Amino acid sequence: QYVLTQCGCGSATTQQIDATAPLPANYKRKFFQIPLDNVATESTVQLEFFKELGLTDRVRFVSSYAVGACWVALNQCNAGFESSYGNSTLRTMQEAQVSAIFKDCSGNSCAAEAKTVHFSATQDPSPLNSAEHIKFVAAFFNKEREANLIYDRKATAYQNLRRGHQSPASRVAWIKKGWSNNYVISLAKYKMQFVADAGALNVNKIDIQNALNSIAVTTTVSGDELSLPFAAYGGNQSETAAAFMAALTDRKSVV
Repeated sequence: QYVLTQCGCGSATTQQIDATAPLPANYKRKFFQIPLDNVATESTVQLEFFKELGLTDRVRFVSSYAVGACWVALNQCNAGFESSYGNSTLRTMQEAQVSAIFKDCSGNSCAAEAKTVHFSATQDPSPLNSAEHIKFVAAFFNKEREANLIYDRKATAYQNLRRGHQSPASRVAWIKKGWSNNYVISLAKYKMQFVADAGALNVNKIDIQNALNSIAVTTTVSGDELSLPFAAYGGNQSETAAAFMAALTDRKSVV
């Protein structure tokens, strides 16, 4: 639970805060003075939100994986945010220089970090809900008006592009070569929503598994990926690719 206090205003008492929004069980309450003057971003996800809100000048440290021109320039000027698995001394020095750190946290992993703000856009299965996180960012910078206008414009554009189920409909699979010498179909909910909103059909995971006769097919714990390792075909990448594509041919689809 984030308590935001306008610069120059006195802090609210615990009783006043509880009267407005009681702290739920197992939650942590954090305090920030707004608008934030400088922040660090641990992943690339948050960066487009900052850019859309005109807040690039507030980002003091940025992910080393960022590709936007401003973010690349920051990295070149020694403003790359040290990984939490890297140089702990440097990381501590960088954290001391910012008012907040925007991170994509897992579970309650960030609860004990006073400066950390959990930015959960990647954990929302809906594309529009993910986009609406711009309003969350905006609250820390007094940019609510701008955020509402930006989101309304994006949502309208998305709705205008949305199509009903087409006939005949294209079948779509999100495929990648995995890091573990395997081919992977992603069945992430937001990707499947993109396909459905475009009027196409998603592939059916169970049907593909049956087509492969369960030969070395594994699913992740979250159940949003289906993979076929090269080892299932003696390490032969070409044979694995052929089997993978055959499993996708003339199979059932889901809307």
